[in-house]
Amino acid sequence: MTLEDYGWDSHFETEFHRIKKTSFVPARVCRVEKDRYFLHNGVSAYEGVLSGKFRSQTRKKSDLPTIGDWVVMKKPSGSFGLIEMLLRRKNALSRKTAGMVTEEQLISANVDAAMIFSALDQDLSIPRIERYLLLCAQCAIEPFCVFNKLDLCSSLEEALTKTQMLRPDVQRFFISVQNHTGISELLPYFGKGKTVVLLGSSGVGKTSFINAIAPNLSGKTQEVRVTDHKGKHTTTWRELVLLPGGGLLVDNPGMREVQLWADKDALEDTFEDILALESACRFRNCSHLSEPGCAVLRAVENGQLREERLENYRKLKAEINRLTVRRKEVGR
Repeated sequence: MTLEDYGWDSHFETEFHRIKKTSFVPARVCRVEKDRYFLHNGVSAYEGVLSGKFRSQTRKKSDLPTIGDWVVMKKPSGSFGLIEMLLRRKNALSRKTAGMVTEEQLISANVDAAMIFSALDQDLSIPRIERYLLLCAQCAIEPFCVFNKLDLCSSLEEALTKTQMLRPDVQRFFISVQNHTGISELLPYFGKGKTVVLLGSSGVGKTSFINAIAPNLSGKTQEVRVTDHKGKHTTTWRELVLLPGGGLLVDNPGMREVQLWADKDALEDTFEDILALESACRFRNCSHLSEPGCAVLRAVENGQLREERLENYRKLKAEINRLTVRRKEVGR
């Protein structure tokens, strides 16, 4: 194996050469456990901790290394490494921390694509998927949607109609991990050195999918409940793993809630269709509630835009506005 197998490219090569210290070597963060970092440099695995200097210069949690980051450590002695600095990220996928605190929580860094995993039985939630799409738009990560449990779908036509509410440019794949249907169509995303982050709720089949593409990597899934066909929660920590056929996967525990860490631009990218309609509204500050001459409401009436998509747009816009205000207050 090499650094390139773990996602090293010209961006990180350039960043590393700026350091100009022969006693330093790069490694990628594969797992984090409190103050311990589990690293790989393409040849060997290491356990690392932050140097005192690094830690003292850290101002906020998002400055600390996360899954997918490339760090620089002193040439290790044995299997232990002292992390001296963080190489500049290409991107970072984040959400807001749970609760009332307005703070960024990193999910993973230096990602090439995001696989948004849902189930076609009782879990399919378009508003939740749109939240994931917003997070991806915020950091310019290519998303694609995977709808699992095709074998349990009672009405594929109804499911297809639901998914048509999503951004039209987002790729959609309908699969059954149980029957191994459609999985091969996803493999091109996992090219050598490419990093894909896996997002989704618990019980939708994420761990089963990993077992299907890399049987020796992931732990066994727990049995699904007969009543609702949902698997029990099996992934308990984030981890970046190298797949046997090339490519890297960031496995995440199921997210019970997806709090936004995004801005107006990300919202506009995710709802480009509504933004295009807004330009034809009579009033510039139209709220699309009851104003005369509202092009958005007219699109709902004539079937061009689904009312559910507009309603979710309103909710997300209000949430982002509140987040923007709180972030300004915290930054004072």
